[in-house]
Order: sequence, then C-alpha cells, then structure tokens
Amino acid sequence: MNPNDATSYVNRGEIHLHRRDPDRAIGDFSKAIELSPLDAATWRDRGLAYRARGDKVRAQADAEQSIRLDPKMAAAHRDLAVILQATGDTESATAELSKAIQLQPGDAKALVARGDRYLASGNHDQADFEQVVQLKPNATEALRHIGFLKQTKGDSRGAAAEYGRVIALAPKDAEARRGRGYAELSQGHFDAAISDLTEAITLNPKDAMAYRFRSLAYPAKHDAQRAASDDQTSLSLDPKRR
Repeated sequence: MNPNDATSYVNRGEIHLHRRDPDRAIGDFSKAIELSPLDAATWRDRGLAYRARGDKVRAQADAEQSIRLDPKMAAAHRDLAVILQATGDTESATAELSKAIQLQPGDAKALVARGDRYLASGNHDQADFEQVVQLKPNATEALRHIGFLKQTKGDSRGAAAEYGRVIALAPKDAEARRGRGYAELSQGHFDAAISDLTEAITLNPKDAMAYRFRSLAYPAKHDAQRAASDDQTSLSLDPKRR
C-alpha cells in the first residue's frame, strides 16, 4: 500500500469498519485525513467509526466537520441526526433530517427517521411515511407506521390492511403481527386477533402488549382462564401497567 495515498487508507478503513473493527478503521481514516484534510467523505467515515465504538462526542465532531467541508452532503446531515437523537436532542435531530431530505428528497432512510421523530413528539400529521412508500413500495417499516397511524385515527380496517402488507413482505415481523392483531380485535374479529397475537408472541415471547391484547380477545371466546393468564404475563413483563 502506498503510504502517501489517502484513498488506500480510506479503502482499508472501510474494510475494517465492515468487519466491525472500529479502532483500526479510525486509525486508517485518521491517516487519510492527515494526507487529505479537506475530504468531507473521510471525516464522515471516521465519524461512523467513532459512533460504532460508542464515542458520541468524537462522532458528532466529525459529522459536523464533514458538513462544514460539504454542506450539501445529505448523508452527513443524517448521520448527525442519529447522534443528536442519541444525546436526547430530538429537535436538532429532526432539523438535520429535514436538511438531508431537502438536499436529497428521495432519501427514504431520512424520511423514515424524521417520521419516527414526529411520532415520538406526538406530531402524527407531519410523519410523511406515505412519501416513503411512494419511493419504496416495499418499505416495511414505513408501512408498519402507516398502519399504526391509521389505527390511532380509528381506521382499524385500514390499519389491518397496512399491517397485512408488511406481513406479506416479512412474515416474521412480530410488530406487524401484534398491530394487525389489535386492529382485528378492534373490529371484533376475535379469532383473527387471537391468531395474529399468538404468532406475535411466538416471534417475540417478551411482547407484553401482545399478551395484553390477546387477554382482551379471549373473553369473547368464553375463555376467562386464558384471559387472566395472559393479563398476568403482560403485567410480569411490563410492571408499569400495575
């Protein structure tokens, strides 16, 4: 390897990062930065390596330096948003995601991440998951969120349909199974609800809400014993419900 070639260090650093060896990746990216300090992409790469190592402070500093060198790098804004969110600064994270989307309107990852931030803050109407699905019709995370939003608006039938799309694409998606189970429960389709919720529990035995929802379906089948058992399991998994 040419010791004066920054690209060689970058390429090797990316290999180390792919192999989950952030320390070696940081070493190579740092050497590349010494040789080519104005390369915004390398600063971004090192920031990703720092983030992989759990060093949020250095990861944020490198992401910010990358943006200073290339303000139009959408991926760097998205990276910075991840770090800001991890530090609890949701407002700034959302702003960075909006910048990323403005620079690259087809950035589905940024759209989903911003939608997550809006959901977390209660701004459901601003969560633009429909746009994600227009870009990527098989985006299961976005479809799942659309199902959730329809359920919150009382459209249980529409929610079940959205969750069904997720399940068709990813049959082992436990959250989608639980979501459709609740949507079916809300419509009084108790057998379908129990079936989906049972599958959700099989996929994720620690899903307290799936047990809770199934406990609400069993009484309609005159099975008080199973209802009580599921409610108790839900409480043991999530004591905050007490």
